[in-house]
Amino acid sequence: MQTIAIVQARSNSKRLKNKMFAKLGKHKVLEWVLYRLRKIKKINKFILATSNNNEKGLIKLAKKYRYEIFKGSENNVLSRYYSCAKNYKSKTIIRVCADNPFIDSETVSDLITFFKKKKIDYACNTMQIKNNLNSDGFGAEIFTFQALSKAYNLATSKTDKEHVTKIMRDRKNLFKSEILPSKNGINFPYLRFDVNTPRDLNKLRSIIYKQKLNINSSAKSIIKSLIVKNIDNNLREMFKLNRSITGTGNKKTLEKVRKIIPIKIKKIPSGTKVYDWKIPKVWDVKEAWIKDNQDNKILDYKDNNLSLINYSSKFNGYIPSKKLIKKIYFHPHLINAIPYKTSYYKKDWGFCVTRKIFKKIKSSKSKFKVKIDSTFKKGNLIYGELIIKGKSNKEILISTYICHPSMANDNLSGIILTSYLAKFIRNLKNRYWTYRIIFVPETIGAIGYSYLNESKMKNIDFGLVICNVGGKGSFGYKKSFDDKHFLNDLVQDTFRELKVKPKVYPFDINGSDERQYSSQHFGINICSIFKDKYYEFKEYHSSKDNLDLVKAENIFETLKIYQKLIEKIEVQNIFKSKNPKCEAMLSKYNLYPKLGGEILPKKKSYSKLDIILWLMFLSNGKRTVDQISDQLKIKKKEILNIYKILKKKNLIYRV
Repeated sequence: MQTIAIVQARSNSKRLKNKMFAKLGKHKVLEWVLYRLRKIKKINKFILATSNNNEKGLIKLAKKYRYEIFKGSENNVLSRYYSCAKNYKSKTIIRVCADNPFIDSETVSDLITFFKKKKIDYACNTMQIKNNLNSDGFGAEIFTFQALSKAYNLATSKTDKEHVTKIMRDRKNLFKSEILPSKNGINFPYLRFDVNTPRDLNKLRSIIYKQKLNINSSAKSIIKSLIVKNIDNNLREMFKLNRSITGTGNKKTLEKVRKIIPIKIKKIPSGTKVYDWKIPKVWDVKEAWIKDNQDNKILDYKDNNLSLINYSSKFNGYIPSKKLIKKIYFHPHLINAIPYKTSYYKKDWGFCVTRKIFKKIKSSKSKFKVKIDSTFKKGNLIYGELIIKGKSNKEILISTYICHPSMANDNLSGIILTSYLAKFIRNLKNRYWTYRIIFVPETIGAIGYSYLNESKMKNIDFGLVICNVGGKGSFGYKKSFDDKHFLNDLVQDTFRELKVKPKVYPFDINGSDERQYSSQHFGINICSIFKDKYYEFKEYHSSKDNLDLVKAENIFETLKIYQKLIEKIEVQNIFKSKNPKCEAMLSKYNLYPKLGGEILPKKKSYSKLDIILWLMFLSNGKRTVDQISDQLKIKKKEILNIYKILKKKNLIYRV
């Protein structure tokens, strides 16, 4: 079967004149397309389909890269394509737009393989249509000549004639079409790399320059370099902000998050009773330091905000070293590290220092000048919230905490990853689930949020708590309290699919905010995927948890796992019987044999009736089709066919 690639190009672009000849790095836009497409071995012939106008410049470039030339109508692009394909007697046509300079050979090769395997009329992996998660600009469209011919004969409107494949995509009853599932690493649907405007051109020029890309750079490397760079910028912008359970540092952090996704910043007033807790006053620090008897600062809060115990009260005076060392803490294992300590609910003050400074204070016989200028004022605990609506009112909770200052893995990495994951979810075209994404101070924030949203929390089926995702260690995940919940299976399947072997941890009451969401009243099953589990990496809760420990690339790799998990969640079929009280009367629905009472022989396989009965029995809204398939040892396709029948008979519904 001959496969040809037809590159659609003309120089007379209205939005960006002569864009084909605009320089991207060392090469022109059209050169990028022609060169990168030429690397695909599965294509038999390469053709530039241009207009009947004077296109000498385009033709010259095309011939340089050994492309054949075809001229046709400038405005009736469908006619140009049809005539070109007919001329070359091709059975399979790949359509490539010349305004996609980053077209990727691997991505297009995957599309060709997929198309031929499926034996369909049309497939694509580039445009943001249907459930396509691929970044726009790397892939292409592919279709049969028969489909092209049918579209050509059906085209009547100006719009149909201006767009080659519009009819194939729109007339679903006439064309069998599919979207190639996204490959991990390029499943970033909010990214587009086409060139239509001066702004697009400048953006790609900037990417090429800043990421040091060239004409041979792969789609995966382009995306990785771009996202990693953005994450790295976010890390550096937010690292030194003095986050706590309240205070200006949290507000500044959420304002940074809001530049990535449109969260709403909400408030809970100080003094609000939330179950057994009370929202504390707002704590802020103007300055905090220790001076020796020579008036030299031996410690300054401005140098590292971990050096002051979080929520320290005001103090100003002289204090002898014997008393001062009782207010000073050092890390028991890391010599040059400053530990992280808090005193949220008991008024106190103190400092955290390296072991060297501790010894210096201890060995001194003089007094030290200590000043802590902190304030406690009535105000608000603030948090961020983003509700992303889906077809279902059933919700997935995604929570991360924002209260840890100057620690990169715990939990600035979680804040940043959650922001990019939310960006990914917002761009899912056919979301089934509704997503409730929150940025809260750990413990008190989760409790306060649960209290204020108690009625809404009833709609949450399960969730994720995101933390510690940027370290240098190995991947792991913590199971939900019900380890038989399907979410645990999906997490395992995700790792298996990505060929990553994680450390597996059972649910543990010592953890993060899953303790609140999974409490008796709410009972929400929560999983966590991390890269270095809290408590287990030596830099945990210390100044060594810094930008040397956490790399943007590690956050990116964890992000890919979370995105793949969301993809798997979205395609899961979970059904629930409408007759949970005993069996349905199947004869009413013409699903039972005319005669009953037969003696059932020993069978090696299930009958249709057996499968119906099993599905009605097992469909409790808590099992996925995959789980039922594994349990019954029946192919998933066969189960889904029976579900279609049961759904049509109004006996089950998708939860």
